[in-house]
Amino acid sequence: MTIYQEIKETGTTIKNWQSDLYIPINEVTTPIVNKYKKDLYITTFTNQVEGGQWYDIAFAYDPYWERIGM
Repeated sequence: MTIYQEIKETGTTIKNWQSDLYIPINEVTTPIVNKYKKDLYITTFTNQVEGGQWYDIAFAYDPYWERIGM
């Protein structure tokens, strides 16, 4: 299972920019992110559109990779 799949199962809001996965920082997402943090490049940012602090997880948006056939 990927981080994208785990987050999707929680019903959390998911956004992206190309292959980067964006998810809000909260009590649901943080434990999941912590499981993957040693294997993925994860930063945080203030989301100016949705509001709040979000994770930016590089290359983790699965639909992007499916769309390009990888």
